[in-house]
Amino acid sequence: DDPARGARPGFRPMAPFRPSSDSRQRLDPSVQYDGGDGGLFSLQEVQRLMRVEFERSKRYHYPLACFLIVVDRLERLHDLHGVEIKREIHLALTELLRAEIRSSDLLACLLDDCLLVMLPRATREGADSLAQRILAGSRRLAFESHGRTVRITLSIGGSHNQLVEEPHYETLIQVAEGGLDVAVASGGDRYVHTELYEHFEKKHQREDRRDRERAQAA
Repeated sequence: DDPARGARPGFRPMAPFRPSSDSRQRLDPSVQYDGGDGGLFSLQEVQRLMRVEFERSKRYHYPLACFLIVVDRLERLHDLHGVEIKREIHLALTELLRAEIRSSDLLACLLDDCLLVMLPRATREGADSLAQRILAGSRRLAFESHGRTVRITLSIGGSHNQLVEEPHYETLIQVAEGGLDVAVASGGDRYVHTELYEHFEKKHQREDRRDRERAQAA
């Protein structure tokens, strides 16, 4: 079931955005955020859902893709136009994503005004197509502020589990983070998939070996 084939209704409740000054804290498991009508969610819960889906994809050998998404220069827009424009952008972006993804996809709001989308059974080609549709949709969004029209673009970092045999969950996230960093540094309005799987996977394999050696020595 490929996301390039269209969306279906029904989505998980999303939390409001909560900014952080340090992008490395995006996946800090100690932080909680307000889930609005859906209640209070912790990032532990978000990560648990992500890991469950990741492990299921490994067990049943189906493809899985991941996006990390930010609005380009959002804090600058906030400074120029106030908090209301930021809220409107969040709401519009949420609706855009809900119109594009499927009910089986995981949509979560992390720190740093960063959105995560996890796409079970999405091929690399399907994920690439979806990312381009999301970028195109964001360019069509328009907001009014003090008689002026405000438009936005997005930066998206992507990853998938089809290049490395049984990759680590952390590898999938770090490849997406790397793509997002490149997209932002390149001026935004783009989707980047760095394919740095081997680099991160070797790192996590070394960590696994070190953990096993410590456990044996204990």
